[in-house]
Amino acid sequence: MMTKKQATISALACAVFVLDGLTIAACWIQAQAAGQRLEARHELIERLEAIESTAQRLGTITRTSVTGEGKSSPQDFEQAESKLHSLVDSLPPITSEIRIVDIDIPTLRSLVEQRLAWEHHILDIFEKEGKDAAVKLMATRKGAATMQTIRERLVTAKNAQKVILQKDTVESEIYRTSSLIAIMFLTIAGAAALWQAIKLSSLSTSLETDRSRAYDRLEQLNNHLNKQVSDLMAMQQQSEKALLIRSQFLARISHELRTPLAGIIGATSLALDGNLPDEEQKLIELANSSGRSMLELVDDILDFENLQHHSLKPESLRFDLPMAISSALEPLRRKAEGKGLGFSISLAKDVPTFVFSDRLRLQQILINLVDNAIKFTSSGTIGLAVTVEETSALHATVRFTVSDTGMGIEHDLLEDIWEPFIQADGTSSRKFGGSGLGLSIAKKLVELLGGKIGVASLPGKGSQFFFKLALDLPAEVTVTEIKKPQPINQTGANSPI
Repeated sequence: MMTKKQATISALACAVFVLDGLTIAACWIQAQAAGQRLEARHELIERLEAIESTAQRLGTITRTSVTGEGKSSPQDFEQAESKLHSLVDSLPPITSEIRIVDIDIPTLRSLVEQRLAWEHHILDIFEKEGKDAAVKLMATRKGAATMQTIRERLVTAKNAQKVILQKDTVESEIYRTSSLIAIMFLTIAGAAALWQAIKLSSLSTSLETDRSRAYDRLEQLNNHLNKQVSDLMAMQQQSEKALLIRSQFLARISHELRTPLAGIIGATSLALDGNLPDEEQKLIELANSSGRSMLELVDDILDFENLQHHSLKPESLRFDLPMAISSALEPLRRKAEGKGLGFSISLAKDVPTFVFSDRLRLQQILINLVDNAIKFTSSGTIGLAVTVEETSALHATVRFTVSDTGMGIEHDLLEDIWEPFIQADGTSSRKFGGSGLGLSIAKKLVELLGGKIGVASLPGKGSQFFFKLALDLPAEVTVTEIKKPQPINQTGANSPI
């Protein structure tokens, strides 16, 4: 007696056979339909070619009738004309699935009628005025232009039909191949179903046991996974709490460090204004310089932390752009001249005077880039060039380029210099000092203001750091000539600040 499991297997085998049989029938029907479409598509291409050749033959018959260079008769012209009408009239879709693409049938019919009218006109002139008048009329090539238009449209249509023909051919082969595969699968599935019917009965008990064990193991794994998820969520909460505490600590310690550092810098600055012995003067200058370096480091760390956690929000206030650049870089000009470096700032004539942006952040970017250039340049010049790339009534895209003649950067290190606490040369931090945060902060500030920053450099030749910002202009002012303060340095055709 057939067991319940054996009956189920038998039913599944029957279902597979029926499904596979239906698949084979469907694939065969589709293959037949695809074959019919191929035949119809071939016929359509032949008709398009016949239209072109018949239209061309009409012109040949007319020419030979006029010039007498061949044997043509009015009956030949009438037969060709009748054939051309018949071919054009047969062009609408042969079936609902065979469509003519990339051709306008009414336009084609109109062009053919124009061609026929032209040939008739030539023959009428030939009969009324003679051969010379007809030849002169043919020399105008009006009919040739119409024929060229017909030929171009037919070539486009034939090419489109050939593309569809290739697609239909592939589709037909797919259906035929699918039928063969389905037949093979039917044979294999039948054999496999019989084999499984024999084997499944003996394996059913073992499978039930394995399934029960698998369910138990799955439940254990699920419980373990839930525990891991809970642990990870707890660790994430602890990490977020630690980051918050770190940010609060850095903000508080930075504030606490600024107060005594400001006192040290202020006291030593006052002391330097007095008449001190040379040895004491050097010690006070060292203390003042160290205090300023420490204050810059504290500011860099706090700015970096704020940028990392998106705490900084850009402002958009109206300010004098040339004046902001000049005031920000004046201390760095003195620093460069102290190292024996040339220092120049130039503005193009079309740079706007007043703009809307975050003045402090823009100044900080320029200070970081120029200070970095001074740090790594031992001889030569430091320059800032400001130009306008695009401008409109209310906006100007301004490019700032800081160039130096320093040590330069190797090509494979250009991407690394933007990372925090990274300098292109591992020995740079020991030789030149610095936290390695200046360029990283500059990049993040440029992106905060919606701009882009980049660098070009040749080892031993120097570097160019450049960034572009889209600055808003006052509504009542577009781009005006800059009001120039006292010139710092003349640089070429550009106007210096």
